[in-house]
Amino acid sequence: MKNYKTFLKEATYFSISDVDKWIAPLSTKVNAPVIWVAKSILGGEENVTIMIKMSLDEEHNWPNGIFQNSRYAHIRIDRDGVMEMFAHSKRKMGKGLRKTKVKNAKDAIKKINDWIGKAGGANYDDQISKKTTRAE
Repeated sequence: MKNYKTFLKEATYFSISDVDKWIAPLSTKVNAPVIWVAKSILGGEENVTIMIKMSLDEEHNWPNGIFQNSRYAHIRIDRDGVMEMFAHSKRKMGKGLRKTKVKNAKDAIKKINDWIGKAGGANYDDQISKKTTRAE
């Protein structure tokens, strides 16, 4: 039987030394107007995690200038490739991103952008005004 440390090393997609190779594309290629991407090493460097905080609204459109009043989401990508959305504005965006597995940054970007498209995307206000306009 394998011990825990050996098992973790085998199932790792990124480590503390190459986590920046994931952060750079995530912070530039996700289709969200406001995005923050950072690494977290709570519990030691062997437990490195990528934390993504994003809003689908421009900062000047946030009610009262508060991030949580926008269409926001928090996503975590663990070193074993598990990506999970652990917080989002449910009443404004509907269902969150399901817990999934990613093998590289490109895969994570694709899954996040697909979810953004389903959640309304950055042009959500334009879509709503088209839906609520009466046909004449």
